[in-house]
Amino acid sequence: MSIEKYNNVTDFGRAIQESSFRELRFVGTSDGGLFEFDIDTDSNVNIGRFKLPVGYVQQKPYLNGILDENGISVFNGKMIWIEGDVWTRVTNCKGMFAQMKVQTVGYGIEFADVDIDATLMFNDSNFDSERLMKVIGGRLRAKGMFRGCKNREVLRFVSAKFYDVTRLVADSSIRELIFYNCDLACDKTEFEANTKSCMYKNGKLETINFKGCTDKFVNAMIEHINKYGEDDDNIIVNILDC
Repeated sequence: MSIEKYNNVTDFGRAIQESSFRELRFVGTSDGGLFEFDIDTDSNVNIGRFKLPVGYVQQKPYLNGILDENGISVFNGKMIWIEGDVWTRVTNCKGMFAQMKVQTVGYGIEFADVDIDATLMFNDSNFDSERLMKVIGGRLRAKGMFRGCKNREVLRFVSAKFYDVTRLVADSSIRELIFYNCDLACDKTEFEANTKSCMYKNGKLETINFKGCTDKFVNAMIEHINKYGEDDDNIIVNILDC
């Protein structure tokens, strides 16, 4: 491997911009406050790999906010592959992959059982395939997490807990939501106060499946649908014990 390290986002952004890679792979966080860019890759794969400092991710995770001298994102036109098991030290994903062309590696993304700000994480993102994506674990502030995302029809949350589902998949291509072994991350009163608008508003959602979720979570979600949904939504809701 040939890993270049940068102590500031400007130099890192310039390296991304000037690289010939059309595809990049986010492989987690780095120690020591340095940005890392692995430019030595298998020629048959031709994917550059990068890491972000933990401190930077916690403060400014929005990748499309890294701009060149003309104010254009250095990731413009590039596909971002996202590793699923590199999130143990990440608690702020706000807008991280918004408005980017993205794809997850393998099964999806797995968070630690800690509070995660996933607000607008994939807002208006363009997924590259129809493969099922899972979001596993985490105590999620999920406002607009997949709002406006494209080319993704099935989304599964596994063992996740929620503070908020405001416009979770609103304006998106998601047709089926699956919640498996999910729960609230707070009491019902706080969840209701946090959630301000329908989770699927103006979207294409057709089916919601609850499998093995707590009664508290299912009841809160059904009340949410009844409160914010429209009479002509025609959403099919399935509730299974396992």
